[in-house]
Amino acid sequence: MKKKMGKNMEKKIEKKRNKTKTGQVAFEFLTIYIVFISLFIAAVYIVSQRAAERRDFAEQMFAREVCSRFASEINIASRFNGYEKNYTFPKTLRGFVYNLSIYNGTLFMEYKTVNEVSFIYPLGAVNIWINKGVGSIPTHLGISPYDERLLINTSKGWMKINNKDGDITIIQ
Repeated sequence: MKKKMGKNMEKKIEKKRNKTKTGQVAFEFLTIYIVFISLFIAAVYIVSQRAAERRDFAEQMFAREVCSRFASEINIASRFNGYEKNYTFPKTLRGFVYNLSIYNGTLFMEYKTVNEVSFIYPLGAVNIWINKGVGSIPTHLGISPYDERLLINTSKGWMKINNKDGDITIIQ
């Protein structure tokens, strides 16, 4: 009877060992699975952050180019008396509204995406007037650069720049 009891006990111990091995294999599998999923999520996060940085950089370069071209156009206008040109520009920068203003011979550009971005460009002329159809407003008279009267309406997407006797007028 002792031998029979020993065999039953051995069978029970063997079953417990098999269950323990199965549990250990499942635990190791889950651990490896969690590690790989964590690595995958971290890689996706890093790649998406890099893509967002590149997108923001490209957006800023485009905004800088828009501002630079407009400043160049005003500088060209300041050199030639009788200069007149219809100038077009994008209404938005990647769907975001932006502001252009001129104050004391300096061009200011501001827009908000995730961050607030601003650029400042010096202009070759100080006698710049903004005409919004109501009358011309000088940009060199100690008004704040953020004064609404000095903002150029970018939602129209066009303006007329002319130089008459050294006074540059931006007409909208």
